Amino acid sequence: MISFLNFPTTRIPDTLSISLVLLFLTGVVTTLVIIILGIFLIPKDRVCSRTAVYSQPQKKIWNTLIKFGSYPQWRSNVIKVEINQPGHIPPDGFEWFREFTPLGNIKFRIVERWENKLLKREIVREKGVHCGSWTIELEEISENSTRVTIT
Repeated sequence: MISFLNFPTTRIPDTLSISLVLLFLTGVVTTLVIIILGIFLIPKDRVCSRTAVYSQPQKKIWNTLIKFGSYPQWRSNVIKVEINQPGHIPPDGFEWFREFTPLGNIKFRIVERWENKLLKREIVREKGVHCGSWTIELEEISENSTRVTIT
């Protein structure tokens, strides 16, 4: 009796299955390396700076910047501002104010101040709010013209 079941069985050659496994592992390792490199390439600090010239005396712009409670009068996205009480020194020793906007509120502290020239404020970390800082520099161009740089 002739059996048709004696045909040679075809198996995937061992070299092909090893090649597929190696290809898969190479893909996994490459993906992991790209992800890890991407994490290290993301900048930890992002710096952005803008400069504009205003037809106002330097002193007038400075006085506007340091009157935190008046921000709602000239900043459309600020609803109100809470400031620390005059003469009250907070535990960390920094003057602070809190801006209230339609999206919530952020507390800032003044970390550097050079009269009529520089005001640096940073976010006080609260409830997972991202930290950041703003440095505002004033440079007198003429008696009635001031360059303002915000970084």
